[in-house]
Amino acid sequence: TLSQVRPEFHIQIGEHIENFEEMEPVIRTILVLIKQDNPHIRSACFHCLGQFAIDNKPDFQNMFATQVVEAVFIGLNDKVAESLSQCQRVKGYACSCLTNLFQETPFELLAPFAPLISSTLLDIINSNSLFVAKTALSTLSSLWLVKQS
Repeated sequence: TLSQVRPEFHIQIGEHIENFEEMEPVIRTILVLIKQDNPHIRSACFHCLGQFAIDNKPDFQNMFATQVVEAVFIGLNDKVAESLSQCQRVKGYACSCLTNLFQETPFELLAPFAPLISSTLLDIINSNSLFVAKTALSTLSSLWLVKQS
């Protein structure tokens, strides 16, 4: 087993959250940090929220879908990312965060945001960054799949 190779693997795998509501203060802090000036912090926040969405579905989606979608618009409209090519990752991670969030999220929660999400993603797809455009296309596809199910 992994714990025989490296004992710390057992500890990491064994850690879990009994009550997801205990994570609320952490998630609220991440939502605040998205507004930081440093693009690396912003992209890390979107990465973190996307990982929470995958690891804790559907609890995360049920508790935080609206707040996360609202926060993601900060990343999708990131001005620093438009002016510095190395910071395009903010938009990319924001798109990936949405893709992860869409899994297990009922369309009813996303419906009020769907037109704005779609138009914003279409604008991003037409951008000059292939990395961001392909991530936005994947996110738009995920939104369409949620709507169809």
